[in-house]
Amino acid sequence: MIADIVQERYENKYATLREIGEKFGVTRQYVFKVLKQTETPTLRLKKEKFTICLICDQRIDDSLAKVHQGECHGKYYYHYVFCNTCYKKWHLRRSVLIQKRDRGDRHIYCSRECYIQDRFYKWSDDI
Repeated sequence: MIADIVQERYENKYATLREIGEKFGVTRQYVFKVLKQTETPTLRLKKEKFTICLICDQRIDDSLAKVHQGECHGKYYYHYVFCNTCYKKWHLRRSVLIQKRDRGDRHIYCSRECYIQDRFYKWSDDI
């Protein structure tokens, strides 16, 4: 039984002492005692923490960030938008776009003048 516990520790390095004990029907304290007597490491290996970049699908080590710094960051947090009236192109933050969507705004304007022009003085070909 002792040899089985030691073998389980070497085969399953991510298992806790409790999990090993449950497998063999003993307590975690007994598993700890057996591993100490046989000079086997008692600490389990920790799983690596990493995330996957939402833009380029590459691994980001040791960070909880959603995207890489630099180009991926710019692509994720800033988007090109067009004015609904004059078709001017510029960058708008992602958070502002989400707020507009949640608020129910259907149009994006570059200035107050473009908003007024589109909302109240529609361009017409009749004039």
